Amino acid sequence: MQFDKLVQSLLREAKEAPEGKHYTSRGSLKTGDADADGDGGPKYRSDPTYKNPNESEEGGPIKVETQMLNHRGGVTARSYSQFDSLEEFEKVLPRLKMIYQRILVNGEEIEAAEEDAERVDKDRMKCNSPRRTSGGSKKFVVKACKNGKEKIVRYGDPNMKIKKSNPKRRKSFRARHKCDQKKDKFSAGYWACKAW
Repeated sequence: MQFDKLVQSLLREAKEAPEGKHYTSRGSLKTGDADADGDGGPKYRSDPTYKNPNESEEGGPIKVETQMLNHRGGVTARSYSQFDSLEEFEKVLPRLKMIYQRILVNGEEIEAAEEDAERVDKDRMKCNSPRRTSGGSKKFVVKACKNGKEKIVRYGDPNMKIKKSNPKRRKSFRARHKCDQKKDKFSAGYWACKAW
């Protein structure tokens, strides 16, 4: 009975450094007193990386890292935020998904913003009426309707500008994509050519 109480009290306590030693910010145990000044960064009496198994993480602050990605998937920009409650974080999450391609909460990635941006409500869209997407891998989305069938078609490079007002560019695009041969409404090429 006393042994169980002792084990429970040890689990509740933070992982303390022995006398004459201290922890680094990475959790490494080093010699030297935690109160002593000197080079080498901050010194901690208890392990900052230690996670107590008895403490629930639900009550603690929510640490969020947001990342913007380039076309190859590399990180071009990062920002860090901390929220006191889950409700506070959930209020800003839709806005974060519109801006950032990757969101990590307490070190774990949540569903990709790109997937959420590409999700469209097929029933609410008009047939054969293209519209711009709010992020994602393509610039436009359209609900193509033909012979009673429906299909969501995405097309257009989001990183390219459309210069259809320039006759030389227009002619070059239509020749390169063989627009005179594109007749199927269920193909992305048909809709790209129709816009040009």
